[in-house]
Order: sequence, then C-alpha cells, then structure tokens
Amino acid sequence: MAKSSGGVKVVVNRVDLAVAVGRIMRMGEAALDASQDSFRDILKSIKESSQMMVPRKTGALRKSAYFRVNRRSQAIEGEVGYDKNNE
Repeated sequence: MAKSSGGVKVVVNRVDLAVAVGRIMRMGEAALDASQDSFRDILKSIKESSQMMVPRKTGALRKSAYFRVNRRSQAIEGEVGYDKNNE
C-alpha cells in the first residue's frame, strides 16, 4: 500500500505476524545455542583452574573432576564439580 505525503511516497510493508514471530523464535534459538557454547567454554576453564586447588594425595579426586552444560527449554544450566559418583 503506497501513501503520498507532501510529495514523499511511503510504502507500507506488511509482514505476516506468524512469519515475524517465527523469525524472532529462530533468532532466540540461535542465541541460546551460541550461549550454550560460550557457557561450556567458561565452565571448562573454571574446572581447569580448580584443578590447582585439589589435593593430589592419590589423584583420585583430581581425576573425578567434571563439568556439564544442559539446555532445558529456554534455560542453560551448568555444573562443575568433583566426585559425581560419590567414590
């Protein structure tokens, strides 16, 4: 639909709402994917830094270090720890 206002032609572009919402949702998904990768890198660095503070008597605790990142719906959860299996 074109409108004329004082010699200036204005063209109104009507985008289907469903298409716009779909695009926004895909952008949100892409942002969460990128955030998950960044979060994984950060937690890996934290795990590696924590290795300097772990007692090394037998090495068992040091070897039990882990980190994980999970995405659940619209949230990203992360965990860094030791001895996950209570060994």
